[in-house]
Amino acid sequence: MCGTPYGLISLVAPDRVWVKANVGAVELMDPRGSGFSTHTLLGRDVMVVPDAAADARFRDNPSVAGGLRFYAGAPLVTPEGQAIGTLSVHDREARELSPEQCQALRVLATQVMAQLELRRRRRVEVERSGEKLILEVAGLSDASASSEGSARA
Repeated sequence: MCGTPYGLISLVAPDRVWVKANVGAVELMDPRGSGFSTHTLLGRDVMVVPDAAADARFRDNPSVAGGLRFYAGAPLVTPEGQAIGTLSVHDREARELSPEQCQALRVLATQVMAQLELRRRRRVEVERSGEKLILEVAGLSDASASSEGSARA
């Protein structure tokens, strides 16, 4: 979609960044407070860094020292408006994104957040319904029950 070899979904906590999914083998050392994710979350829209080595905000970042040159990220925002992470793409070469690619990142970030929200709602429904207790008593986990249900569908 963006023509980059690396992409990831990360969740940001006060003291660290968790990579929840990734494509490619980029080694990112992005500590909270000095990294790309933090800047993306503060801006609340797609942030594009065409050449991180030339950007004063990032040139001393360990990921840039490790070869990262390009970053583009979209915030993952909850329905309540809280930014909890990022969907981002990376490259070892400087580049630009077209307006269409930026829009695609926005749309994909919205879809990622929708999937996370569906998963959260399902977990709440299971706990409220007593289904969790029934599964535990039956010796089944929530995950095994879901896979059995989908195998029957």
